Amino acid sequence: MDLPDTAGDPTGDPVVTEGCSAGPDPLLFLQALQTLWSTRELRQLREEARRGFAALADPRTVLLDVLESSRGWQQKGPSLEAWLTWELAHWLSAQPLPGLAQGSSGLKQLQARAVRVLTESPPGLVEPLVSIFQLQDADRGPLLTHVHRLHQEGKFKEAALLGLKLRLQPLLDVEKMSSPLLLQDRMALAQRYVAGFPDLQRRLLALLDSWCQPGFDIRVVARQFPQVTPLRLERLSPGVLSRQVLSLLERQGLDPALCPHAVAQQRLAALRHLCREHFVEGSWSRENWTEHVQALVGQDEQLQDELRWWLASPDNQAVAAQCALDLSLPETQLPASVATELRRLKLQGRAAEVRSESRRDGYYQLPIASGDIHFLASWEDLARHEEELLQPGQVLAVDLEWRPSFGTGGRPQASILQLAVKGRVFLLDLPVFSRPVGGQVSQAFSRLVSQMLSDPSITKLGYGMSGDLRSLGASCPALAHVEKQLRGSLDLLQMRVADKPALGRGEARGPRGLSLLVQQVLGKPLDKAQQLSNWDRRPLSEGQLVYTAADAYCLLEVYQALCREPARFCLSEDLARSLRPVNSERPEAWELPGLQEASASPWPNTATPGSSQGWPSELSPPSRPGRGSGARGLSQAVWREPVAEKQDTAPEVPVRAFRAVCDSMLHGLARSLRCLGADVLTLGAGEDHRRAAEAWSWRLREEVVVLSLAPATVLAQNTCFQPQLS
Repeated sequence: MDLPDTAGDPTGDPVVTEGCSAGPDPLLFLQALQTLWSTRELRQLREEARRGFAALADPRTVLLDVLESSRGWQQKGPSLEAWLTWELAHWLSAQPLPGLAQGSSGLKQLQARAVRVLTESPPGLVEPLVSIFQLQDADRGPLLTHVHRLHQEGKFKEAALLGLKLRLQPLLDVEKMSSPLLLQDRMALAQRYVAGFPDLQRRLLALLDSWCQPGFDIRVVARQFPQVTPLRLERLSPGVLSRQVLSLLERQGLDPALCPHAVAQQRLAALRHLCREHFVEGSWSRENWTEHVQALVGQDEQLQDELRWWLASPDNQAVAAQCALDLSLPETQLPASVATELRRLKLQGRAAEVRSESRRDGYYQLPIASGDIHFLASWEDLARHEEELLQPGQVLAVDLEWRPSFGTGGRPQASILQLAVKGRVFLLDLPVFSRPVGGQVSQAFSRLVSQMLSDPSITKLGYGMSGDLRSLGASCPALAHVEKQLRGSLDLLQMRVADKPALGRGEARGPRGLSLLVQQVLGKPLDKAQQLSNWDRRPLSEGQLVYTAADAYCLLEVYQALCREPARFCLSEDLARSLRPVNSERPEAWELPGLQEASASPWPNTATPGSSQGWPSELSPPSRPGRGSGARGLSQAVWREPVAEKQDTAPEVPVRAFRAVCDSMLHGLARSLRCLGADVLTLGAGEDHRRAAEAWSWRLREEVVVLSLAPATVLAQNTCFQPQLS
C-alpha cells in the first residue's frame, strides 16, 4: 500500500485534509496497519484498526486519502485498502460517527470524492463505500452516469447491482436493465432489482409477458445486446417463461389478467396435457375430461383450433367422435371421418360410460356403506357430529381435495375436507365453512378444526399432511397457522417399500403415492379416476363421493394393518407403542424405537449389528422427523419383503472414507453428506464431471463416487470412478 503523498510538505508529514487535524497522526496509524498486514496478524490488525478509528476525528477522510493515493485495491486478490474499507463499514454500523449532518457541504464533498473512487473500484467495494458515505443520498448525476457506462461496457450484472444498492431503479429504464439479465439466466437478480417498486414489478411482468406471445423470437432480443452470451435460451421459451410469470403473479398477489399472453400459454399447455392424457394415456373418464375441457376452451379460438387438431388424429376417430358428441361440437368444424363417426354415434344414442365389475374389483373398495358417508354443508350439520369428531383417544384420518388449475394462474382453493373415523367419513364443504371471512360460521368452524388438530389424544393420520394444512390455511385465513398447532399427528407419506423397483422411462404407469402404499399394505391400489375431477361442483357425483371417502378411509385401514401385523413389514412388535407421541415442544417429534430408518440410496440391502438395514453403521441417518412435502412426525420408515441374503455384498464404507463429487444440481445432497462427515466436492455450473473427478482422485489416490442427475454421461460401468494413476 502506498501511503498518502507528502510532496510539498517540508516536514515530511502527510498532507491531512480538514477533519483530520485532531487525533493521532494518520501516517503512523497507517504504517502500523501495514506492518500488521504484512505479518497477517489479523486479530491484532483488527484491534489496531478499531483503536485508530475511534481516535481519528473522521476516519472516512483518512480512508479516502488512502484509496485516492493507492491503487493496490484495484488489483485482484486481497489488499489492505479493501480490508480497511470493509472494516470501517462494520465499525460504523456498530457506532455511527456524530459527524457531518445530512446535506451539509462537508458531507457532499466526501460523497463527491467517494463517487470518484466508486467509479474505479471493483464490485466488491461498492457495498461498503455506499454504506460508509451514504451514497444512496448523494448527487445522482455522477452515479447514473457510472451505471450507464457499466451497462454500455456490457457489465450488466454490475450495473444492476450498483443501481440496486444506490436505489436508482426509478431513474433507470427497467426494460433496458432487465433484458440482458434475463438473457443471462439471472431471473433472481431481475426480481431483486424491482423488489419494493410495484410499478417496476408490473413493468417487468409486462416485459416477460410480451415474450410469451405466439411467434415471439427471443433471438431478436438477444441481438440487441451483442455483449451478452445468451445462456439456456430454452428457459425463455414461451411455455417455460409463462410458468415463471404466473408464479411471480401469485407471489406478488397480482391479477393474472395483467399477463394475458402468459395465461394463454398456460391454458394451451393445460389443454395439450388433457388431450394427451385422454387420447394417448386413456387415464381420464369422459365425464371429467369433458367438464375440464369445456371450462378451459370456452370461446378461445386458439384453444378451439388446438382441440380440433387433436380430434383430427386418424388414430383416435372413435374416441374423437365421442368427445365431439360430449362437447356438442358442430359437424362443420370436424374432419370428414370424425363427422361420419359422430353421425353414427348420434343414431345409436349417447353411449353410457359404465365401469365393468372386473375394473371395479381391481381396486381398493370402501368397506363402509354409502349411508355412512356424510356431506356436511352447514354449521348445523357439523354441530350434530362435533362430539364424534372430537372424541378423545380416537384415530382420525385427514385429507383435502381441491379443483385442479393445471397451472393456469391463481392458487387453487380447497373444496372438500375429509375426516374419517372408524365406520364413518365426513366430507366438509369448505367454501361454505370458510366464507365470509371472519363470519360467525367461519370462526366457529376454525375453532373446531383447531381444537381437533391440537388435541394430542387424537391421533391424526395423513398423507402429505403438511401440504394439506397449508392449502387449508390458504383457503381459510383463520386457519393460516394451524400447522403450528398440530399435535399427535402421523404422516404416512414417509412409509414406503424400499425394494420396489422404480419405473423406467417408457414403462407403463403403475400406482404411485398413496395408491402405491395402499396396494403394498392392503393388496389393491386406489382408483384415482376421480382425482382430477371438478371438486367445486355441487352436488358431488356418486363417484366423487366414493372416491373422496375412500381417499381418507384407506389411511385408517393402512394404519390398522400396520398395527395388526408389524412383523410382516419389519416394524416393531408394538407399533402402537412405538408410534405414541412423546412429550415435546415440537409437534412433529415422535418416538420410533422399532422402526428401521433408511434412505433411498445405492447401498446394498444388508444389515449389520448396530446399523440400520441397508446402511453402513457410520452412514446410518440420524433419527429425525421425515422431510419432504408434508412430512410430519415420522422418520422414513421402510419395510422390506423377506429376501434371501445376498452372498456377494459390497463392503461397508466408513463415512470418513467416503468421497464424492456432486453435480451442481445436487447441492442439497452434498450438504447432507458433509453433515454426516463425508468428504464431498460440489461442482460449479459448467464444470466437467469426469475431469473434476479425475483431478480430485489423482490428488487423493483413491476411488471417488460421482453423483449426478445424468450419471450415464459421466460414469463408467462401475459405481466408482477409477482414475489412471500410473
